[in-house]
Amino acid sequence: MDNTRSLLYLDAILPLMEQQDFFILVVQTPRETPGWFFRPSTKDGTLDVLVAIMDDVIAENPIDKRRITATGVSSGGWGVWQLLMEYPDLFAGAVPTACGAPGQLNKLAALTQTPVWSIVNKGDIDPGSLLAAMGVINRAGGSMAITEASAGGHNAWTPAMRDYKCFQ
Repeated sequence: MDNTRSLLYLDAILPLMEQQDFFILVVQTPRETPGWFFRPSTKDGTLDVLVAIMDDVIAENPIDKRRITATGVSSGGWGVWQLLMEYPDLFAGAVPTACGAPGQLNKLAALTQTPVWSIVNKGDIDPGSLLAAMGVINRAGGSMAITEASAGGHNAWTPAMRDYKCFQ
């Protein structure tokens, strides 16, 4: 398992946050489960393990549970959506980046307490799934916004951190 690959994107985050107190938990899916999959009724346990790790980190550190934000880039963005669908009240906010949204719209309607801000690059992700998700979440009384950056390519995480300051 490559335990450093997920750290590659931190160079865009950490310099922007040096004036803030924060904890960051960086995870990746197990090799046996490459990527995040949306299954209507089956879980492989990966999310449950992640939430158990989060619970341990929260219990051992001065973390305000009301300020936890989930974010992920590309495949990790899909992981954020999966977390939101399985644990809709766990996070104060979510920033799935460089990814579309799942088609399980009935589960997204539960996101009434977790603001979602999706950031993608124009031309990289078809916005159709995001617009559908935004419609469901906002009609249910939640809050979702979409920002299309113009950085080009797939790297929407750098403008998310640098230009849109999504964690400040």
